[in-house]
Amino acid sequence: MTKIVKKKKGELNATLAFPNVKLTLRSNDPVCSLRELNKVLHALKAIEFNREFYECEEDPLFFKLSYLSEEVKNHNESMDFIKTVAKIEENLKHKKIAVENTRILDFQSNQYTSNVDRMKLKNKINILCGGVEHANYALIHVIGDGNNDEKISIVDKIKNKMPHAEIKSIFTNKDLLGKTVIEGVFFGPFEEDNLY
Repeated sequence: MTKIVKKKKGELNATLAFPNVKLTLRSNDPVCSLRELNKVLHALKAIEFNREFYECEEDPLFFKLSYLSEEVKNHNESMDFIKTVAKIEENLKHKKIAVENTRILDFQSNQYTSNVDRMKLKNKINILCGGVEHANYALIHVIGDGNNDEKISIVDKIKNKMPHAEIKSIFTNKDLLGKTVIEGVFFGPFEEDNLY
């Protein structure tokens, strides 16, 4: 005779307190409810993140763009572009990748320079542009300590992947632990299932 033992899944009881709202959550299946809980947390974080970020807090764009870097949020021209295109296009995707930099020592000046690893860059751009090849508009933000010519070259490679898109770009000079980060906001007729 075999004894059958029922596995108890457990319970989730949580209280989330934010300055303007307090939520009490209960679930009999905590593992399955984590995805929904994560969505709630991101939405609530977006509300408190920056209230002046978008004119209408009830607009879904406000929540979708909470993932943008501070540099993009503080760049007025980029935000105007995003808000204008969001009125035209149906969907958007926000994607971010990081590429290793190669440090090169110049013996004449005794200084290090940083260049993006070209072999890894090609694969990373394929990942960044995957699913957004048919974008109509895009904002590309390149962050790293490389020179602007290298950053322009990165944007040109992205433009080659999306020849139909109108692409705006901004550059930030910042040391990110030996990496170059490429952030993209893509607008177009994307499938809802493939967003984010």
